[in-house]
Amino acid sequence: ADPAGLTAGIRPEHLKLVPAGKAMLKAELRYLDPLGAETLVHLGQPNTALLTVRQTANTNIPEPGADAFVSFAAKNVCFFDATGKRIR
Repeated sequence: ADPAGLTAGIRPEHLKLVPAGKAMLKAELRYLDPLGAETLVHLGQPNTALLTVRQTANTNIPEPGADAFVSFAAKNVCFFDATGKRIR
């Protein structure tokens, strides 16, 4: 498979906000969707799709515009080919 045609995806519940020293990814916090018991945290980087993190409402979440740091388990990443078919 051509790596340039791959898209990676991960479910919001498999992402976690972490301190900078434990992060696998840094992004700008764009906006929050408070939903009661949980909050959807929408992150972005230049020229990429938004990334959504699902956090419990009592989590310390930065303000929009701030840097946010994310970690995840590699086993939870899914890959899709250029047609959108899941390959892992």
